[in-house]
Amino acid sequence: MTKYVRGVYKHPRIYDKLLANPRYRRNVGGVLERALETIQDDIPEPAHILDLGCGTGLATEVIGRVFPSSFCYGFDNSEEMLRVYRKNFPCAILLIGDFNTGKAARFPEKDKVELTEMFDLVVSSGSLSEYGEYDNALQFVFRVLNPRGILVNIGNRKGTLGNLISEKLWRYNAQGSAKFIEACERAGFSTQMLQIPEGLGFTRYMKYCVVARKM
Repeated sequence: MTKYVRGVYKHPRIYDKLLANPRYRRNVGGVLERALETIQDDIPEPAHILDLGCGTGLATEVIGRVFPSSFCYGFDNSEEMLRVYRKNFPCAILLIGDFNTGKAARFPEKDKVELTEMFDLVVSSGSLSEYGEYDNALQFVFRVLNPRGILVNIGNRKGTLGNLISEKLWRYNAQGSAKFIEACERAGFSTQMLQIPEGLGFTRYMKYCVVARKM
């Protein structure tokens, strides 16, 4: 969950422009799209899908292409991000909360909601594995997924030069795929690491993709 404390975190339109780089959107979006296509047959239609740490909605764009009849929910802890997200995706359902504490409320109404066994799929890109307190956050994800639900997480690899710069800019500490997978399995998930194709350029050296299934 991004810590919107200063700089770009308080200015979602700047954040949106930073992520609007065509190469970034094509490569990161491409990783997510291929991951979603691998699990497409395992997700019921119409699906209830949670974009966890949604920001202004890069992952939601991809979700809409792969699952066009889905009910999409945007979840973030920043009101500023959610306001921009709502303009980008007026049909989505918005939730404000913290996946580390498990608290959630409708946005903008602020009515508290209980999300237990509500979603067929949870998607996170650059959020859950970067800002999550793993045991708490993954227990929350496990709880909100329906039986046999799936988590798809795009995370940042540990120690690459590009990600070291990214960590300074976005104020997170990459833990790497091994620790994330271990935490998923402690939470009760069965995990699979997906190969990122060479055609997606340097993204395959900076990102990893984990599919975790609720057992």
